[in-house]
Amino acid sequence: MIAFFLPGLIGLYGFSLWNHQAAETFKTFRTSGSNIGLFLLLLMASLAVGLTLTPIRALLYEEKICKSHRPAANLYRNLHRGNRHEGFRTIVDEQYRYHQFWGNSSLAAIPLMLRVTLDYFSASLVLGIFVMLAFLAVETVTVWAAIQGYIRYVQKHNALLR
Repeated sequence: MIAFFLPGLIGLYGFSLWNHQAAETFKTFRTSGSNIGLFLLLLMASLAVGLTLTPIRALLYEEKICKSHRPAANLYRNLHRGNRHEGFRTIVDEQYRYHQFWGNSSLAAIPLMLRVTLDYFSASLVLGIFVMLAFLAVETVTVWAAIQGYIRYVQKHNALLR
């Protein structure tokens, strides 16, 4: 669930920097005016945003960027042999979930990075450039982690099911 909730929260917060009503909701959430209803609303909205990012991430990373790295579909027939099902679940939890988190986060952070960078540029050109470079460095590492996480998942997936 962390692959959906945290990127969703990043996306919602980034959206709140562009939308006054969303900003007021986040402001209320951080004060004593917050309640369980607002918490649940924020939790469900984060999940919805995270789940909405998932097919975009899958299309971008799994179908386009990593198209030469695919799980071998014909190997699924071996899943029932031995203790492979448990190993498969472990690989999904320890590799694929991280790919999902990093990939979804790389997409969710874009509105946040744009708004913060624009705000700093309006204050100072030098500060704006510094913030932009810092965000680009974080985004580059996050994209790299998403790609490498998926490649490692496919390699381990295929090795296990052979």
